[in-house]
Amino acid sequence: MDAMFPGCAIPRWSVSADVYKGPSCGFDPALAARAAQAMAGGSWAMAAAGELRAPLAAMDAALGPFSAAGCAAHGAAAPCALASVPVSADAPGPIALATAPSEQFLMQYAAGHPPDQVAWGRLEAASGRPLPEALTFVSTIHAFYDRAAHMPKYQAVKKGSPVLARVLEALEATAGEGPALQVFASHDDLILNVAGMLDLRWQLESYQPEQVPPGGAIAFELWRSAEGESMVRLVYFAQTITQMHVDAVLSDAAPPAMALLPLPACETGADGLCPFARFRQIAREAIDPACVGKPERSSP
Repeated sequence: MDAMFPGCAIPRWSVSADVYKGPSCGFDPALAARAAQAMAGGSWAMAAAGELRAPLAAMDAALGPFSAAGCAAHGAAAPCALASVPVSADAPGPIALATAPSEQFLMQYAAGHPPDQVAWGRLEAASGRPLPEALTFVSTIHAFYDRAAHMPKYQAVKKGSPVLARVLEALEATAGEGPALQVFASHDDLILNVAGMLDLRWQLESYQPEQVPPGGAIAFELWRSAEGESMVRLVYFAQTITQMHVDAVLSDAAPPAMALLPLPACETGADGLCPFARFRQIAREAIDPACVGKPERSSP
């Protein structure tokens, strides 16, 4: 907190646990899978053979041969590798399998590991790119898969409604002179769910479009215009891959990466400001009340 508010000596924090209870309106995994397939372009196999072909080949080379047990677990006959894992129009196969290690390699580098310890030192040769560029390249898989898995309207509304409802509640409290700052610790899935509800798009330095970087955050900022009107602005903040790797000290002179998130349903200028009344309307129309539970709050 000292980095966020240097010298302010914030006296008191109130913490509420488990504010996200998940959808209370039912969730059909089969419908979610079909929605994900549609967002992936209609066919996972076509995506694997198209825009993800080169990143998957790099991950195949970096991961190397699978064990016999690994081959069996993923429906491939031994000997096998990532490229051997079956993929079809409705089964993501190697895309789903490669998404976690592609993110884990990024986290290895972000934790300060030297290049020869990231992906066993294989990723630079496998991708034909130096670090961290190689990490951005293979992150195409993770960003693509998570975008398809979590941003379609079906799963976005089901899982994101409890989250966006709490964000709106916090903004309404702040507008009424309540707490000036509320921080929600969330999972990247929920960030993508809310983004899917509001049709948000972004790309941060060193990352892929709609990629959720480790430790990043979407800020829902409440501003007041010169005329006294409350305005909302959405900004995505995250450290770049290199900033995390070197444990950079962030400041006004050396800020994290940031991107304004325009709301397609609200006419905003270059400053990204949307009238709060309009944002409230957009959020309420996006939220399914049946999916919003009423979590119990812990004591301060």
